[in-house]
Amino acid sequence: MSTPSLDSEQYESTREEVTATLKSVGRSLFGDRLGLTLFLASVLLFALWWATAVRINDNYTIANTLVALLDGQLHLESAPYFQHFYGPEDRFNTPGMHLVDGKLYGRNYGQLFFALPFAAAFRGIFTVFDPRLAVAGLWSLGLLALAYTVGTQVERPDLFTVAGSVLALAAFGLNVALATDLDPTNAALMGLQLSTMVAAAFVGVLGYRLVAELYDRRLGLAAGVTLVLASPVAYWADLPKRHTVTALFVMCALYTLYRSRTADSDTEAFRFRALSYVWPGLMAWTHAPEGALLLFAVGVADFGTRGLRGLDVRQTAMLGGVVLCSLVPFLLTNYAISGNPVLPPRFLPDYGPAVSSLVGTSADGAGGAGGAAAGNAAATAAASNGPGLFSIARSAAFRVAEGLLRPLTDPTSVYQTFVRSGYIDGVSVNNGAQAIDLSVLESMPLLGAFVAAPVVVGRYVRRSGTSLRASLDRPVAVLDVFALVYTLGMLALYLPSLPIHAQVTVRYLHPIYVLGLYAVVRLPAVRRIVAERGRLLTWTFLASVFVGGQLLLAGLVLVDASVGESAQAHALLNLATAGLVAAVVLGLTVLDSDDPRALAAGAISLGLAAAATAAFVLLSRLYHVTSGEFLLPLVPVF
Repeated sequence: MSTPSLDSEQYESTREEVTATLKSVGRSLFGDRLGLTLFLASVLLFALWWATAVRINDNYTIANTLVALLDGQLHLESAPYFQHFYGPEDRFNTPGMHLVDGKLYGRNYGQLFFALPFAAAFRGIFTVFDPRLAVAGLWSLGLLALAYTVGTQVERPDLFTVAGSVLALAAFGLNVALATDLDPTNAALMGLQLSTMVAAAFVGVLGYRLVAELYDRRLGLAAGVTLVLASPVAYWADLPKRHTVTALFVMCALYTLYRSRTADSDTEAFRFRALSYVWPGLMAWTHAPEGALLLFAVGVADFGTRGLRGLDVRQTAMLGGVVLCSLVPFLLTNYAISGNPVLPPRFLPDYGPAVSSLVGTSADGAGGAGGAAAGNAAATAAASNGPGLFSIARSAAFRVAEGLLRPLTDPTSVYQTFVRSGYIDGVSVNNGAQAIDLSVLESMPLLGAFVAAPVVVGRYVRRSGTSLRASLDRPVAVLDVFALVYTLGMLALYLPSLPIHAQVTVRYLHPIYVLGLYAVVRLPAVRRIVAERGRLLTWTFLASVFVGGQLLLAGLVLVDASVGESAQAHALLNLATAGLVAAVVLGLTVLDSDDPRALAAGAISLGLAAAATAAFVLLSRLYHVTSGEFLLPLVPVF
């Protein structure tokens, strides 16, 4: 009998090691196969409305800066993406462009370095394959992977693999038959878009994993699906603004903070605790003010819920080292651009007055959407010195104070931001005189359930009979404190500038939708509805999207509604469902009812609200506002 050769033994051992490593990485990223299924389904869904369009003028700066990174440099020497309406002579004159020592720089470098591998992969693929066929092939392969993953979930992998193969081949064949030429120079833009699509998908995956850890997988799946289909996260998935990336970092902080309280060992607990302090540094690399806010919220939640009893000098010093290490990319990038490691590009003078229909004051207070700027020579001199850190800190302090007082000093703007938008003088005029911007509640009517939160909190305080210290010792307390602190910080940071044009779904408050869904899941009435009447909720959602959405679209087409009229039709519908959710969930909470009919009403209201958001996302991206070429030619046919 022959014995296995040494080479075959080494091969088998290597194969097992690689398999174990891949499984470990998969568990770290997706948690389990259901998380992987959610991720694949999300990316495939977002790809349906993926188009080679810049859409918002700030993105010209971002996309062109990514091209510079692909060429191995931080500064821009070319601008292949530009607004053709203005012409190539103004190709560099876009919002967010900065001039330092005669060189042009963009911003959001953290986001761009995350997108760099995707853009490089597309550039490499397009040198070998036709771009249109490559995208169609990748999407079909993703569809096949999704079919196999679903098959393993239901223990029918062979059947689902065969069915998935047929669908994938049919989709590829139809896309090829309908394909037109796609410019390979779109590689950078497509890589940037795919990076935010992946980030949006991971928002859903982490939402699933967090809620599954808190309660159960069924509620976790509902939360994950809601984030990727029935929230503004889906709307902005392929529109490569920073907001999807910052929402992902907030979700990462939520997840790791909770795992730091529920880990099986002290070593694992500290590992997750340290990881929670990595996200602020990475966020600062993309947007410094939000990175500072995230660090503050993580610190308050972490140390505030531990108290002095949990204070360990050695661990605290190690956490400080983690923060400094996470800031290294941010500090090095700043130093390379401005010569000042703590002065990010966002705080440098703009290159010039942006020739843009979206010119105005940026909601982040840093000239992000345009605004008048000094001449090139003055901008160069100012960029060399930069504003003092003291003046930046002082401006930030005044802005926070203004934001906290905003509900008292300007309640109308707060109402327009959170409740009802409509046509707003001074805002809608910059959107082509169209009322395209929705409020927070109009963007995600499921948040109407939050009206029951004060009742839940008050009832807990009366019934708990435990001290504040005991309440803070609960693992979930770190999430509650973090969500509260970060939400208040976001409001303080952005309320002074809101409402503003070209935000559509109040994108500057994007992370609040993630935290808002967490708050809704924490409501006992909502959890009872999903647990007891989940099937009714699901069918209500599906019927409302596929039947109600078609009827809504037919009505808008019949009356020849404009973009603004269509947006406001969605806004009013969403606001109505938000009111229904608020009434039903509040009633269930106050009565503390388990009545089957009341829970059925709750399931219907939640299903309608989720469907209203999904319909807005789908119709907006596939019909109301389309530009550029769909990367999947099959989509516009349907």
